[in-house]
Amino acid sequence: MAVILLIFFIIICLIIFLQKGDDIRVILLKGFLVTFFLVLFSTEVLSLINRISYRAILYSWFFLTFLAALFLIASWYRKPKEDHALTKLNKDKSEVSRGVIGICLGTILIISGITLFIALKSPPNNFDSMTYHMARVSHWIQNQNIRYYPTAIPRQNYSMPLAEYAILHLQILSQGDHYANLVQWLSYILSILTVTLIAKELKVSPRGQWITGALTAALPMAILQSTSTQNDLVVSAFCLSFVYFLSRVIKKGNWENLLFAALSMGLALATKGTAYIFIAGTGLGIGGLTLVSRKWGEIRNLLYRYSIIIGIGLLLNTGIYLRNWNLYQHPLITSNERTLVETVTPKILFANLVRNGAIHLSSPIESANQYVEKSVSSLLGSEIDNPQSTFQGSKFELSFSINEDEAGNGLHLILITLAILILPWLKTDNKNELIIFKVAFLFSILLFSLIFKWQPWGGRLQTPIFLLGCSLFGYLIEKVFKKDIFPVLILIVFLVSSTPFLLLNSNRPLLPLWEDSSAFYDTEIERQIYTNLGEKLDRYPNLAGKVKSILSILYEGRSVVLTERGELYFLGNFKDYYWYAGACHLVRNTPSSEIGLIMDSNDWEYPLWVMLNKHAVPKERILYHINVDDISGTIPRAYDEKPGLILVTKDQYQDLEILKSYEQIYSSSSIQVYLNVE
Repeated sequence: MAVILLIFFIIICLIIFLQKGDDIRVILLKGFLVTFFLVLFSTEVLSLINRISYRAILYSWFFLTFLAALFLIASWYRKPKEDHALTKLNKDKSEVSRGVIGICLGTILIISGITLFIALKSPPNNFDSMTYHMARVSHWIQNQNIRYYPTAIPRQNYSMPLAEYAILHLQILSQGDHYANLVQWLSYILSILTVTLIAKELKVSPRGQWITGALTAALPMAILQSTSTQNDLVVSAFCLSFVYFLSRVIKKGNWENLLFAALSMGLALATKGTAYIFIAGTGLGIGGLTLVSRKWGEIRNLLYRYSIIIGIGLLLNTGIYLRNWNLYQHPLITSNERTLVETVTPKILFANLVRNGAIHLSSPIESANQYVEKSVSSLLGSEIDNPQSTFQGSKFELSFSINEDEAGNGLHLILITLAILILPWLKTDNKNELIIFKVAFLFSILLFSLIFKWQPWGGRLQTPIFLLGCSLFGYLIEKVFKKDIFPVLILIVFLVSSTPFLLLNSNRPLLPLWEDSSAFYDTEIERQIYTNLGEKLDRYPNLAGKVKSILSILYEGRSVVLTERGELYFLGNFKDYYWYAGACHLVRNTPSSEIGLIMDSNDWEYPLWVMLNKHAVPKERILYHINVDDISGTIPRAYDEKPGLILVTKDQYQDLEILKSYEQIYSSSSIQVYLNVE
């Protein structure tokens, strides 16, 4: 029944279309924001009455869809035919080179099509999803609310939850996690559209907007994240939307743009803590610089609008703030000491700027990586691994990765930097507007490096910055290259450079090139090939060897196409597959209805829910954390502190007092099972 969300979204877009006749991109963006707002609102309301359940969520969306359908019908009949937005179609007669459109459209369709296939084919399986993104969804479904609960993985509680709210609705309605990756994929598509809208605000022509969209689609980190259940693309879509509607508020100032700017801000803040930096950076840059050289009356009017945007944006997060305050006595986060710079100095700011840029320069050429490492180390000296500005003793190193945690955007970094350097020298008719936008972009980079400690995986946290920067590079290409040949060549280079990230994600590879001696070989395909061809090739042994070598790419190694879905959860940590499978098989054959979890803060929890078939549907078995050291352990629980079974993934568990009344019935290097013998 997850299709009800798609039906609602389509109806909302049709309503907006009939009312305003906007650019189709604006219509889709507004529909996206309205849908996510209702996801946020309905989740918070249903949680208050403990009704996070299949029936309640299904009925809620049926009711909302019914109301939207009635409003759509009323809107259609209320307007005279000549005023229908349908009559406004096809009015844009601007000519765009078909060659450029073909390359751009082809690039976007190829990348989005392949990523959609991978997103649907693969289950969630990256590190953060296994520890907290998806695990918290299963807890919410079991508890039938989103209130905080005792957990050894604190991020399940305090991390901003909106992306997971959307996954929650899809998971409950579909009775599984087959559509969980679509939240990020849809945000990827909306991010591409919004970047082109921002380019349009900068007076980039339709040709330049197409080029900007294709360049955005080819961003490596965006490609990798679009098939996952991380949340950096979700927050990027909202941050970009905020930039677009804020610029519309300044130019036109109507209430509709103001409300959508506020909605974008609120949804961004509800998705990820990094949104506070990007919203502040772009908001102060665009909003603040716009006040310069204005009359007092205009300044007062703009400040009034800004205050409304901020007020509504913060109001949308009231439920999150209250839950955090009740447990942590802080409305936002509880791990400042881990992620925020301890002392702000010019040296630390410079070191973070250099390191945040350098991590995107990794390449498959190891000697090149070593050269960059030595150069950065020589430049920064003792600041290279300063604990005051470096996440928990991490060490600056460069290694080429093809996954959504540590991959770089090297080519985009180089070309966006060129755009920043060259644009001031170009003669344009909107120089002031371009300067304001560029300052806002640079201000976001400065704030990010000033506030957050450097992290090896910090490249993915910069995704909103890179997506925003694509509009600047698109602007540069539009103004510098008047002939189509150069943009086409650039697009081909970008498409080719994105291919490894598109096909060889180490967590969700489309091509089976990652080999290992594990459960992930698909020998069934090998048997079918050799059975069908064996007799014909036996007489030609040399030919047989060559054919087998060529066909081996179809079955040797891991792939979302060839590997069983249950095994795909472990592609990021496949060594634990056998141990988790053995433990869960034992649990399924044990009558205990309550199962305690003793874990460390980075342990993989979600696979346990999947293997016990509890990740999407509440059943008779109950999983919950016990022996919790985090402050969430003080939350009163409705479950027994000494359950019938305990699953232990904690490293240091042998001396735990609670286990003295239990008998160990399963042991492995990754997980232990204890049975209550009292």
